[in-house]
Amino acid sequence: MNIPIEQQPVEEPKQPPAGLRGKSTIFDTVFVGSGGIRAGWRAGVYASLVFVLVAAGQLATASLGFFPRINPRDLPPGPILLQELLLFLAALGAAAALGLVEGRSVGDYGLPLRRAFRGHFWQGAVWGFGEISFLVLLIAGVGGYVLGPMAEGAQVFLSAAQWLAVFLMVGLAEEYAFRGYLLTTLSAGMGFWPASVLLSLAFAAVHIGNPGENLMGLATVAVVGMFFCLTVRRTGDLWFAVGLHAAHDFGMAWVYSVPNSGTLIRDPLFSSALVGPAWLTGGSAGPEGSFLALVVLGLLFFLFAGIYRSEQPPRRLLG
Repeated sequence: MNIPIEQQPVEEPKQPPAGLRGKSTIFDTVFVGSGGIRAGWRAGVYASLVFVLVAAGQLATASLGFFPRINPRDLPPGPILLQELLLFLAALGAAAALGLVEGRSVGDYGLPLRRAFRGHFWQGAVWGFGEISFLVLLIAGVGGYVLGPMAEGAQVFLSAAQWLAVFLMVGLAEEYAFRGYLLTTLSAGMGFWPASVLLSLAFAAVHIGNPGENLMGLATVAVVGMFFCLTVRRTGDLWFAVGLHAAHDFGMAWVYSVPNSGTLIRDPLFSSALVGPAWLTGGSAGPEGSFLALVVLGLLFFLFAGIYRSEQPPRRLLG
């Protein structure tokens, strides 16, 4: 006898054993979130990969004699340029490798090529040089900075070109290493501002090893890191921060010829000196160790937030 279709028994789908239903492994709980591998683990892989690539580059160049011992109070441009170039290439390489896994381009992490050295970069450069000029002027106004004789001869132009290249690479390398892939990835996991605080503290921590650095200088570096993050939030990429970082360091170390995070460079423009108490001048750390640096940074936050009001989405390299 034929059974009507609607009355035919329907085979129930097989269910897994009760003990296995909905059960997640430790790997799923610890390493995997709703969006895949958790942001913290991806950031850790990135940082480790950057470290390995930098170490490999240093070993390779040292074997060729390109990493001589240097005096932190008399830094030559060549080795510093090479050191920052290795960091930049390592940061780019690690981002490219993880970007392949994540299905993203290098430009998703803050340095869109089509916007390179255009409006935001030059705006940042003006802000950076203006900020350090105003800070040095304040210190000089209360007798804490003495401008010495200016260097002479054609060597001045060569020195300027060399240190411009060095500090441009410093801006590119440090901004991309701290506020490129890491800021993008950690923001997805914990939110933009918590990630900014974490990375700014890490940014300050890497300056601890500078021989002339002090606690006030480290605090200033952390606050500067937060300001760099704000510029990323308001401009949509790293180019403003790169220009600001490069111009700030160039102005402080070469133009005004004062310590930069506890270090002094070779062949600056002037033979200048900081005189007076460390709370005013920054002492061996330089102007960033002065309490006036935090005052100027507070003003910088206020002005920038007022001028660059709207938040911008990240810029893509090929978008």
